[in-house]
Amino acid sequence: MPITPLDMVGKQFESAAKNQLRSAQAEVRRETSIVGYANARLGNALHRLDPSGRTARASRKEENKSGVYVQEHPAIVAPDGYVRRSPVQPLRIAPDYRKRLIKRIIGGVVLVLLVLGVALLLLKYLF
Repeated sequence: MPITPLDMVGKQFESAAKNQLRSAQAEVRRETSIVGYANARLGNALHRLDPSGRTARASRKEENKSGVYVQEHPAIVAPDGYVRRSPVQPLRIAPDYRKRLIKRIIGGVVLVLLVLGVALLLLKYLF
């Protein structure tokens, strides 16, 4: 049975109604969120402690007057340059990682040289 224009309009209307319902639900969740309420209360408390207008991030960098302690973890740099900041996951490196990396680099250099050689031969014999 082919889809008629009336069916398409009905599906669009249904989809629009579902989207509006989802956005209304999300709005209610945001308004009744205990995390949002806690953040607002914490913001008010921080403002009462430091009414000068500095942000919590700036005051945290200078001094920790808010009583909230954020533990700084040392960054772990992987051999490929990725900076791992997670204190939970240990850094694991495959035993042959460096050998495979060196083989890939050598293979790439050989491939580039091979392509350049073929290009030079084509230029020499075609022109």
